[in-house]
Amino acid sequence: MGNILYFLARYNRIFIFVLLEITALSLVVSYHDAKRKTVFSFLNDITSRFDSKVSDIKYYFHLKSTNESLLAENARLRQNQPNAKWADTMRQVQIIDTTFKQKFTYQPAQVINNSTNVKNNYITIDAGTNEGVNSHMGVVSTNGIIGITRFSSGNYATVLSVLHKDFQVSAQILENDELGSVVWEGGSPDVVTLKDIPVHIILKKGWHVIVSQNSDAFPKGIPIGTIISFQTNGSEATYNVKVRLAASIRNVQKVYVINNILLDEKKALETKTLESNK
Repeated sequence: MGNILYFLARYNRIFIFVLLEITALSLVVSYHDAKRKTVFSFLNDITSRFDSKVSDIKYYFHLKSTNESLLAENARLRQNQPNAKWADTMRQVQIIDTTFKQKFTYQPAQVINNSTNVKNNYITIDAGTNEGVNSHMGVVSTNGIIGITRFSSGNYATVLSVLHKDFQVSAQILENDELGSVVWEGGSPDVVTLKDIPVHIILKKGWHVIVSQNSDAFPKGIPIGTIISFQTNGSEATYNVKVRLAASIRNVQKVYVINNILLDEKKALETKTLESNK
C-alpha cells in the first residue's frame, strides 16, 4: 500500500495533467458538433483497425482447423460426384436416390514427407488404418493423380508416387477415347509417358489424358495430364507420348485417399474365375 501511495505522490503532476486534458477534451467535444464528429470519427477508425488486427490474429490461429474443414468438405463433395458412384439399374426401385450407390470414398490427408529426385519415389501421409487407409488405394490432389498407397500403420501411410518405376495406371485420351497406360521413365518429375497408343491414331498436343474405367484404384475421369509431344516408338507400331502431369508431385501438400468399396468383391470374383480354369 505504501508503494502505491509513493507512486501516486511522485507522479501526481502527470496524473493531474492527463485528467485536465481529458476534461478539456470532453468540454470541447460536448459544445462543438464539428469537433465531436472529428473525435468520434478518429476513435471509430482506431477501433476498426484494432478489430481488424484481432480478426487477423484469430484467423491465423484457426487456419489449421479451417483447412481441415475444407478438406473434409471437399472429400464429401468428391464422394457425391457421378464417377464415385455406380448405377444399379438392373432392378426396379421406388426411391430414385437408391439408383446410384457409393463406389468410392475419399479420406483427406496431409503430406508429411515426399521425394522426387530418385528412381523410386515415395510420399508419406498422416492418415493410416485408423482412418481406413490401407494398401493399394488411389491418392489424388485437387489437380490430379498422385500415387497409390503401399503400406499403412495406425496413423500413417506410404504412397507409391507417380514418380516410381513400378507405378502404372490405365489411362484414356479424353478427346478420342483411346486407351493406354501411364508410367514414369525417369527424368523430369513433371512428365510421364503414355504407352500402347497405335501409330494410326490421330494425336494432338494439348489433348487431355485421364484415368480410364479400367482402373481399380481411381474413379474414371481423374486428370493425369496433357500431351506435350509424341513420336513413333522405334520398330514398334505405337507412339511414345509424353504427358505433362496435371498435379505437381514436388509441391503437393494436401491429398485425398480413395477407397474403392467394391474392389474386394471384384477381386474375389476374378480370383474364383481364374481358379476355375485351372
